[in-house]
Amino acid sequence: MTSVAVDPPVKRRGRGRVLLIALAALILYGAVSSMGIVFAVLALLTLGVVVVWRYPAWTAVMLVALVPTNRFLILLVFNYGHSSALTSLAQLWKDILVLILTFRTLDDVVLRRRPKLHYLDVLIAALLVLSLLYLIYPGPLGEIGFLDRLIGFRADTWFLFAYFIGRGLVLERRHVRALLTWLILGTVIVDVVACIQFAAPNWFNDFFNKLGYAAFIHTQSSYGDADVIRLRGIAGAATLPRASSLLLGDLALSFFSIFAIAVGAALLLTATTSKARWGYGAFTAFAFAGLVLTLTRSAVISAVVMLLFMGLVTWRWRLIGPLLGVLVVAGLFAMVSGIIPISAVSALANPHEASIQAHGGAIQNSLTLLGHNPFGLGLGTTGTIGQRIYGSAAITTENWYLAMALEMGVVPAFLFIAGSIGAGIEAFLSFRRVQDPNLRCLSLAVLGGSLGFLILSCMLSAWEVPVLSMAFWLLAGIAVGARETDVDPDYQRSR
Repeated sequence: MTSVAVDPPVKRRGRGRVLLIALAALILYGAVSSMGIVFAVLALLTLGVVVVWRYPAWTAVMLVALVPTNRFLILLVFNYGHSSALTSLAQLWKDILVLILTFRTLDDVVLRRRPKLHYLDVLIAALLVLSLLYLIYPGPLGEIGFLDRLIGFRADTWFLFAYFIGRGLVLERRHVRALLTWLILGTVIVDVVACIQFAAPNWFNDFFNKLGYAAFIHTQSSYGDADVIRLRGIAGAATLPRASSLLLGDLALSFFSIFAIAVGAALLLTATTSKARWGYGAFTAFAFAGLVLTLTRSAVISAVVMLLFMGLVTWRWRLIGPLLGVLVVAGLFAMVSGIIPISAVSALANPHEASIQAHGGAIQNSLTLLGHNPFGLGLGTTGTIGQRIYGSAAITTENWYLAMALEMGVVPAFLFIAGSIGAGIEAFLSFRRVQDPNLRCLSLAVLGGSLGFLILSCMLSAWEVPVLSMAFWLLAGIAVGARETDVDPDYQRSR
C-alpha cells in the first residue's frame, strides 16, 4: 500500500510550488494581456490538472462533496455564464476529474506499487472491456452514430472507472473523515431545501425558472420536465409535490437519499457514545424524511429493507428498531396532521394504480425485446440518454439491468449485478476485519448502499445520475481496499 517516491519529497514539493507559481503568473498575464480570457481559461485548466494530479485524495473528497449541489451549480453556470461551451465544460467537470484520476491511478499502481488484486477488480474490468467493445458496435440496424454510442457508454459504465480510482488512492485518516463529514453536510443542506420545497413548491418553481431552468433542460432534451418540482400525477395524490432539492430532480434526490441513509445508518451503527448515536440517528431520520418527500415508493421500500439488513449484519437491532419506530410515528403524524393526506397514502399503496401497471408493462415489453435481441440493440438506445437521442422512439425499461441488457446484451447486465453483489461482499469483509473506525463506517455504508441500489435498480434506473454513481463506486473501491489501507504503516501514522 505504501507509495514509493521517485524523487525526494522535498524536491517534489519544491517543483510543485514552482509550477503552481508559474501557472498563476500565466493566468494573470492572460487576464490582462491582449490574449484575453481564452488564454486565462486554458491556463486555469492546466492548473486544475496539476492540482488534481498532485492531490488525488483531496480531489476525490471534492468529487463526493459536490454530489448534492452539482446540478444546481451547473444551472448557475448556465444562467450567469451565457455560454454553451462553458455550460458543457461545467457538465463534464466530473468526467474530466475521473479521466485525470484514472491516469493518476495507473501511474501510481503500475510504476510505484502493486496493490493486492481482488476478484471484483477483474469482474469490473471485464464489464468495462465489454462496454468499450460496444462503442464499435452500431446496433443490429447500424443506425447508431459513434457520438450517440459514446454518450451511452458514459451513462452506462463510465462511472465504474471511479471504482479503480478508489482502489488506487493512497489515503490518510483525514481523507476518510472528510469524505464522511462532507456527505453529512451535503445531506443536511439538500434535505432542508427539500422540506421547504415541499411546503412552497410554486415559489421554488418560479425561482428556478428565473435561473433559466426550462431553457437549461431544453438544451439537453426536449422531453425533460418543464418544472423542477413536479406533482405526483396519480389519482388520489395528484396535488402532492415531489421535492427535488438542489439535485433538480425528484428521482435524483431519491437515489442520493439511499446513499445518504446508508451513510447515516453506518455512522449510527458504528458510533461508540450515546451522544453520537442520538446525533447520527437524527441525521438518518432526516435523510429518510428527504427521501419520503420525493414520493418515490420503490426507493422508500429499498431504504427500509436496507436499514433492516444493516441492523441484521451488525446485530444492533436495538439501534435500528427505535429509528424505524420514530419514522413510523413521524409518518402517522404527517398523515393525521394532513401534511401528507391519508387518501394520498392509500393511492400510493394501491398495487393496481396506473403508474405501477405502467412499470410492469415497461418491464414486460423490455423482456420481450431482450428475447429477440440477446446481444443488445446498441449503446444509447434506452432510458434518458435514449430519449435525448431518439425522443419518443427510445425504450423505457424501468429497470437498470434490463436497460443494460437491451443496450449491451445479457452478459454485461449479469456482470453488473455480480459486481454490485461483489462490492457488498467485499465491503462486508472489510467491515468485519478493519480496526480504523472511519474505514469500518465507510465499509458498512457501501455494504448497505450496494443492497439498496441493487433492489432499487430492479424498479428504476438507479445509476442514471453520473456524479452520484461515481461517488458511490469510488467509495466502493476504497471499501474493497480498506483491509490493506488499515494495516498500511503510513495510514496508521497519519492524522
